[in-house]
Amino acid sequence: MAGGRLLPPGCLPQPVARRLTLPAPNPAAHRPCRRVTFTRFAHCLKGRPLAYDKPIPPQGQHTKPFWDGAKEGRLMLPRCKDCNRVHWYPRFICPFCHSTDLEWVQASGKGRLHTYAVQHRAFGGWAEETPYVTAFIDLDEGDRMMTVLRGVDPAKPEDIKIGSRVAVEFEQANEDTSIPFWRVVDDESEGE
Repeated sequence: MAGGRLLPPGCLPQPVARRLTLPAPNPAAHRPCRRVTFTRFAHCLKGRPLAYDKPIPPQGQHTKPFWDGAKEGRLMLPRCKDCNRVHWYPRFICPFCHSTDLEWVQASGKGRLHTYAVQHRAFGGWAEETPYVTAFIDLDEGDRMMTVLRGVDPAKPEDIKIGSRVAVEFEQANEDTSIPFWRVVDDESEGE
């Protein structure tokens, strides 16, 4: 370690300045991606109106009970059989006790507003909806879910109250998929 050096000079690779050249874009080779924005590719719909133009989350085999329940208007949550706790998002293993013995249960579809944010910028199908409110919901079953909050005025965030009661509702995105959203409800109408 002479001169304060740990390694003799030349043991570490020296940085080399390189110029990266990218090929020129070839418009003839452009293929539309699998995830399309419906405004640009409206001609592909052949006159069929599409009401839901927002991204649809990917569906896997481990989330099938959730999507089947959503299609029927039921909120389904995974629950661990060992510690009896629900968790969101769906996983192959319980995040609390690490058990793989899981089941799907129907949730009440009710909760409380934990926090929220007003979104003023967005892209894709959400761009036309700005401003809108995203929120975290504390489910009555004990976990937390992120959502787009319905039934509130994003121009008046002071009227949105943390702790407000909310209920789930489903919007049909296509023939096979319904997307859950949450809406602020009155405490009196909660029992319905």
